[in-house]
Amino acid sequence: MPQAAPLEPVSAGLALTTSFDYNQAASIPDVAGQWGATAPNNNSYIGIAPLTVSNSGGVSTPPQDSGCSVSGTLIPRPNGKNVFNLSATLTGCGDAGEYAGIAFKYIDTSNYYSLGPFGVQTLRLIATNNNKTRVFNMTTTR
Repeated sequence: MPQAAPLEPVSAGLALTTSFDYNQAASIPDVAGQWGATAPNNNSYIGIAPLTVSNSGGVSTPPQDSGCSVSGTLIPRPNGKNVFNLSATLTGCGDAGEYAGIAFKYIDTSNYYSLGPFGVQTLRLIATNNNKTRVFNMTTTR
């Protein structure tokens, strides 16, 4: 029986890297402002939405074509690490409800939209509903 040739490693020429300093304290001023977001969710799709983080840590998106919108708060964790506690409310969609989780900011140099060696600022929001039966996952960039 013939043997298959061994697989050779293939290089796509991309450096899959991110920059995240866990020991740097999370800072609301560092994430305040406008973010472009893509948020697929279990049974609904929030879509590409502008996410706004206020100077006080409030987060919000306007209602999307699906009717879904997000509002909530980011609070830096008291342990001084680079993670926010996230409280979010989804309305107008199949996954509507209260969610709790985390958010963190990092520099992504691994995706197609990265701008040269400097990368893209990315704010990631991940939370579950109270019953832990649904996940809210939003990746935002600027």
